Amino acid sequence: MFEKLAGYVRRYQDNVSVYVENLRTGAVYENNADKMMKSASVVKLFILWEFYRRVAAGTLDPQALYALKDSDREGTTPYHTGILRDFHTGIELTLEDIVRMNVVLSDDTAANILLRMFGLESVQRDIQELGLRSTRFDRIMNDYEGARQGRENYTSCRDVADFYKELLSARRMPRELCDKMLQILTEQRYTYGLPALLDEDLLIAHKTGGITEFGTMHDLGILYGLEDKKPLLICCVMTQFEPDIPQFQPFALDIISRVAQLAYEEASGQGN
Repeated sequence: MFEKLAGYVRRYQDNVSVYVENLRTGAVYENNADKMMKSASVVKLFILWEFYRRVAAGTLDPQALYALKDSDREGTTPYHTGILRDFHTGIELTLEDIVRMNVVLSDDTAANILLRMFGLESVQRDIQELGLRSTRFDRIMNDYEGARQGRENYTSCRDVADFYKELLSARRMPRELCDKMLQILTEQRYTYGLPALLDEDLLIAHKTGGITEFGTMHDLGILYGLEDKKPLLICCVMTQFEPDIPQFQPFALDIISRVAQLAYEEASGQGN
């Protein structure tokens, strides 16, 4: 299985990391799956986990209200993801509203509100407890100066695949909270990666990430069966190229969407 996918990925060698697993047969394809890559907004997955870990422990009320402050705002251009920065000062949202924005809109303001509330060290402890060896969380969102000075966030395709398996298995978290996280991931508004070449009715729980300046573009998720709506495939794709490639973003997104299409066709028997 995944012969066509392997043939396609081979041309990109070290610039593309892929982990694909057919959840029904156990068949796996991987290419550079353990390679640490700059994670961009993919690390917002671990903010989501920390949030619901605290909910499970009874130390965080997801319906508690938070009033937006001027100092919370992150980003000034459409390049900086999210919409919360454009809301009026003092608007009250539940913490669950904020964590949903952190994923669904990849909202940098939402992410940093939660990171300042939790602390980077706490999120990193969760990552270690999950056994994710290639993931590090060393800076808040939009701290590009810190990134240039060597403080960077990293993850790998295998680590994110293992994270998704935690959500599916609910071994460390109550089933209802894992299901809530998966539901939030299916609400992802950025659909130009994994979903782009797939049936628009296909359910996909995924998280995107990309910083064109750093030559990164990623999309990693769980693809469900079109008919039965049950988990079929973990498909994680991360790309790392030189940032001066012309039209880098569409180039990288084309790779991601093509990997997802080939993987899904082969896993669902459409590629025979």
